[in-house]
Amino acid sequence: MPQITVLTLRGNAENTHTNMLTGVIRQLPADRFRHVEVAYPASLGPAGGAPFLPSEMESVRVGCELLDELIAAAGGDVVLLAYSLGGVALTEWLNTRQRARPDLYAKVRLAGFLANPRRARGRSYGRTVVGEGIFAADQRHRIGWAEFAHESDPICAMPADSPLRSGSDLIQWMSLANPSKWALDVLGKLPAIRTRELAGGPWRALDPTWWLRFKTAADQMQAYAFGGAHTTRYSESHWRNYRGEPRSAIDLLADCVKQINPIGDSHV
Repeated sequence: MPQITVLTLRGNAENTHTNMLTGVIRQLPADRFRHVEVAYPASLGPAGGAPFLPSEMESVRVGCELLDELIAAAGGDVVLLAYSLGGVALTEWLNTRQRARPDLYAKVRLAGFLANPRRARGRSYGRTVVGEGIFAADQRHRIGWAEFAHESDPICAMPADSPLRSGSDLIQWMSLANPSKWALDVLGKLPAIRTRELAGGPWRALDPTWWLRFKTAADQMQAYAFGGAHTTRYSESHWRNYRGEPRSAIDLLADCVKQINPIGDSHV
């Protein structure tokens, strides 16, 4: 039986050998699956690392090109898995290669996401999660997918009207390496954003839902920085499998991959 190649894209500033997707890979039978880490930059510029690291879009570009090469080199079927920033690159690849590279796209059996910053509204496994990814929520692909999002995580479950979307400067210090720095930076800017919005429409002060937007934003930043909303939640049993048994997102994603059987050695 031919092996299925599992390609993984890590999150911003994560280690290439030990990261959020490692727990998935460890559960896959070695006789059926071979794992390859996509060695893309996984950086947002200087955020989460040293100065002069590649920008987000450069990381995405390199990630997509490496996926082209690795999928072409795979002898049989392919599974693509991504966490956090890796989901930005994987979503870009799926959206663009469906028409541009149908030969590669046809080899993909499953696309799996943990905490995807480009998660489209309504896409989530086993939980009703409002909001969408912090970046462009434009998943247009229709390939088999498994999407895991937790409602406390602002990276993949941010309300569409969140004040955190008010300016690109709010993600200037976004980092997994130092989450508290980003959260404290954002929390410090929220009062100024609130004042600016009130100046443009004083009537908002009478609308309780408007105030709730800012409370939700502050709560999500606190959960991201100090509560493990973007990390710990995905290794805890907040989901259930088809038997109703409590499972973590990491375990369920591994279960989804293990259900795949290869179609053949190659695709035409």
